[in-house]
Amino acid sequence: MLPQAAQAPEPLPGPPAPRSLLRQEIAEQSKLAAPLAVNLIANYSLSIVSLSFVGKLGDTSVLAAAALGSTLSSMSGKVLLMGLCGAVDTLASQASGAGQPLGIIFQRAVLFLAVHCIPITGLFVAVPSLLAAAGQPAEMTAAVRAYLLALLPNLWLDAVARPLNRILVAQRITQPQMVTGLVVAAQHVAACYLFIHRWGYGYLGAAFAACWSTFLSLALLAAWVALAGKGEQVWGRPSRAALQGWRTFAGLAYASAAMKCIESWSFSLMNVLAGWLPGAAQAVAAISVAFNLYGILFMGFSSFAMAASTRVGNALGAGREAAARLAALASAIVAPLIWLVVAALLTWPVSQNWLLGLFTTGTDPLLLERMRSLLYLVVLLELFDGAQTILSGIIAGVGKQKRGSAINVVAYWLVAVPVACLLGFPLKLGVQGFYGGMVLGPMIQTLAYLYVILRLSWKHEAQLARQRLAAAAEPL
Repeated sequence: MLPQAAQAPEPLPGPPAPRSLLRQEIAEQSKLAAPLAVNLIANYSLSIVSLSFVGKLGDTSVLAAAALGSTLSSMSGKVLLMGLCGAVDTLASQASGAGQPLGIIFQRAVLFLAVHCIPITGLFVAVPSLLAAAGQPAEMTAAVRAYLLALLPNLWLDAVARPLNRILVAQRITQPQMVTGLVVAAQHVAACYLFIHRWGYGYLGAAFAACWSTFLSLALLAAWVALAGKGEQVWGRPSRAALQGWRTFAGLAYASAAMKCIESWSFSLMNVLAGWLPGAAQAVAAISVAFNLYGILFMGFSSFAMAASTRVGNALGAGREAAARLAALASAIVAPLIWLVVAALLTWPVSQNWLLGLFTTGTDPLLLERMRSLLYLVVLLELFDGAQTILSGIIAGVGKQKRGSAINVVAYWLVAVPVACLLGFPLKLGVQGFYGGMVLGPMIQTLAYLYVILRLSWKHEAQLARQRLAAAAEPL
């Protein structure tokens, strides 16, 4: 009997094709980004609902005061804390990738933000007086002052809520934020009704409702962390180590804050400058509504920016430079796809009417006309601003915020804002001129961020990530 020939071994599977790896990475980022997008939209809708309730009061001047107060609160508080939290995006994502505990980073971030809340509180008190000195009407500045003071608790709640959310995202945990965000958004309608109408606080009730909803969101998320047994890996035990590493943290935080604030303040400045246009009440209301619609539809880009920061940072912290490069490529591909959805929502007449109906009863034709014309400029703005936002997530994951802040100085303070003012005032294009000029900022950002990312040495960035984590453990 002849021996049977030995069967040839099955060939070992080769490495996945590049396109397959790219699809997998896009899928992983989508899993992170989808719940984040829902959470961000739910959170952003709080201000939309609040302004909607104020708008239904039927007084355009009250709507303008509430909108301006919300903008100033964002300019001097929320955006600054959001920017300072950029240090958490870098350090927490890289530390998570390296398998290091994140509780100390959370504690350090809360302490760092709390220190900065003290001077910000002073700004809340002083800003309305500065507006009055600059020539804003006395009636509006008085209403804005009251609204800002009513929003003050939100500032201190944010100093805890933002680091908590960023620590969870760095560990690729996003579902709880989505659930709590939806619960809080659902109850916010009732909260606005109670504070504004039932308890008779009028337009100030919108601010009180916002503070309550922020507190509820923080409480629910903290309860989930505790009940899920994740306290040790999220906030850890109180430690003096939280007082160490502030030099590294501050370097990233201030660069991140500059990067974020230069951009956000420039856009918010358009809202303030609208107060000096002819028909100031309608101009402020129109540009505020456009800004809020722009913001809520912008959350798709923001969620992928956070996913990009997490995936890039995790890979660099783990020393996997090829995976970091792939994550950066995948996130950049998604930007134009999101823009197509946003553009459709803002240009389709049915969705246009629904969106504008959230803010006005339709009894002010001049206001409606200004709002509708602005939506087409918002579409163009979203194209470039969405792309640069996702690219900025890559910048944060790598830890190149200092370069990002320098780029933003040029893009906005040297180009976009001066051009917007030129179009809005001397050329008398009004709010359309403001938004038309501001398109230049994101356009420059997108090109410059791409240049920075394309020139990165990913192997070198992985080495820098290890050095950064070591430096973060050093004393002040």
